[in-house]
Amino acid sequence: RVDIINLSFGFPQFHERLRPILRAIRQARNNGVLLFAAAGNEGGNQGVFWPAKLPDAICINAADSYGNVAGFSPTDRAARRIYTLGEAVPSCELDVRNNNETVHRSGTSFATPIAVAIAAIVLGF
Repeated sequence: RVDIINLSFGFPQFHERLRPILRAIRQARNNGVLLFAAAGNEGGNQGVFWPAKLPDAICINAADSYGNVAGFSPTDRAARRIYTLGEAVPSCELDVRNNNETVHRSGTSFATPIAVAIAAIVLGF
């Protein structure tokens, strides 16, 4: 059984070609699955991306390590506000040009799995 699904992707708006994903999201929610979705990285230029704007999904925004809202997080005031670390997140990628240092990435797609991990820990408690 699946308890949580991470949706670290988004589209500026719904398109008919996304209907199979929408059906899967609704089926998952009807089965009690928690869905976490990346809000998008356009800041004030665009609202929350789909599927994060769906009522079926928990919308995740990004913050820095001090708790400050990331400038690329959407500023849509109607959206639910959940933030996790999404700036300079260590990735599994190594920079071979820089002594194999860990590459750090930023975005709500990197914040979302952190929120998913926290939820999984809580569910498993």
